[in-house]
Amino acid sequence: MKNLKHFKKFPSIFLLLAIILGSGFIVTSCSSGKKALTRGDYYQSVLISVQRLRRNPDHKKSRETLASSYPASLEFFEDNIRNLQARDDRAKWRGIMDNYTKINSMYEEIRKSPGAREVIPNPKNYYDELKIARENAAEESYQYGLSELNKGNRESAKLAYAAFKDTDGYVSSYKDVNERMNQAYWMATLKVLIKPIPTAYTKVELSAQFFEDKIHENLKSQPINEFVKFLTVEELNQIGMQADHVLQLQFDEFTLGQIATLERQIDQINDSVVVGSVKNPAYNPNLNQSVPVNSVESNLTNNNEGAATNTNQTNTGLITTNTSTTKKETPKVIICHKDESNKLSNVEINASELLGHLKHGDSVGACTTENNESTEENKVFVCHKTDKGSINLEINESALIAHLEHGDSFGNCPVENKEEENVENNATTTGGTNNSTSTTNTTASNLTNTNQASNVQEPEFLYVYGTAKAKVFIFEKTLTSNGILDFKILDAQSNSVVATEKMAGEYVWKSMWGYFNGDERALTQDQLNITGQKEQNPPSDQELFGLFTEPIFNQVLNKVREFYSRY
Repeated sequence: MKNLKHFKKFPSIFLLLAIILGSGFIVTSCSSGKKALTRGDYYQSVLISVQRLRRNPDHKKSRETLASSYPASLEFFEDNIRNLQARDDRAKWRGIMDNYTKINSMYEEIRKSPGAREVIPNPKNYYDELKIARENAAEESYQYGLSELNKGNRESAKLAYAAFKDTDGYVSSYKDVNERMNQAYWMATLKVLIKPIPTAYTKVELSAQFFEDKIHENLKSQPINEFVKFLTVEELNQIGMQADHVLQLQFDEFTLGQIATLERQIDQINDSVVVGSVKNPAYNPNLNQSVPVNSVESNLTNNNEGAATNTNQTNTGLITTNTSTTKKETPKVIICHKDESNKLSNVEINASELLGHLKHGDSVGACTTENNESTEENKVFVCHKTDKGSINLEINESALIAHLEHGDSFGNCPVENKEEENVENNATTTGGTNNSTSTTNTTASNLTNTNQASNVQEPEFLYVYGTAKAKVFIFEKTLTSNGILDFKILDAQSNSVVATEKMAGEYVWKSMWGYFNGDERALTQDQLNITGQKEQNPPSDQELFGLFTEPIFNQVLNKVREFYSRY
């Protein structure tokens, strides 16, 4: 409708455009016909002019071109016919037939165009003469095929096969041309016998037969060229012919399921396991800057004089653990848990269960109902393992799962407590039984003052680390299957080797499983994956044979195609 509106609005523009395009076609068509006439291509000039007059019977230039080109073209073909009839040429009747065919083609084109018939009212045809020429061309081609066939070699047989195909095209089923064509084809074709693969191992007889059938099927469905055929013994017997070549495939040696087992025992130790937490004395609740819970090692533990202070602090922390027994108790972590109905609740879990909860959408720390419109992502600390040791690394909370899966631990790395050494030195200098506790409080006060000065918020809780130990037992079983195929192409008459090659293939099946005794938290993620596996059943001998011969199969096909492409 939109285009129609434009047409109604600007009819003259569309009309002018149509005239220009039509005129361009007329000029091109007429010009092409005239050019063909000028260069002596009378036949093409006739066809172009007739085509133009079929669209515009009154086109002056096309009528003039046709009036000149048709007589010239007719004279040209008739002269060719007379010359060919006078010659003693093997393919003269084929040439005569082609010339009669073109004269008749001009006759049919002119007859279908009223404008062309006004210019050439009586075009000539040679249908009767063409029929005789076809018979003569068929006999001519048939006799040539017989003469080549009688030479008894492959190259001559190829020429005979082509001649018999032409004969059948001129006159369908001429004499015994179909039988002669079949005879010439098989004489021209190199017949390759695929010899059955011998094997003394009865368990893989089916696989060996399958291997052989695959090769035969592939070569049949994707032939290399018209005159190479791959046949079985039964097919050769069926056509009553002998092979020219023999494709011989034989395994010199092969091994199925050579078993190798490996058992490893690993004393696995993880000294970065969270076993508890304490309240951070440097945490300043008056600062507006909010940071997530960071897991840094407590510098207030392992101190007898300060034990009472530490115990009071842990009762208000994220993880409620008595510091005097933290290494014997299972660490607990508070998370914001989302149930199936998306209801949020604070849940206390084992630290070792943190990764699983994070994967199901839970988050570290207590739930909050505050509307926080900030788009900045929470940061957390992990103890990141590198080639040179472990380092403290601050990451986005969204990256925590990936780090835990790769063996990092939640929180800062355990380090020697330099602050405690300073506390003990200060206590010795000042004296008194309460100096240690007093110095600890002073240190916390100093940390708080420093934070206030810098306006940087410290984490609210500090994690305490312990060591987890386990014995890990890993088992690995491999079954290696391999073999060498002796590939040969033999001359069927002399039994001489035409081509030979050794082709190797191998397949290794592997199964890993294991178990552990001790604390699961000591294991790496890879060890957890392996200990969660059971020993698998290996493939059968038939399957192993097929797997290790797969690369050999490809080598055989490539070699065969390369060799016979020149035949």
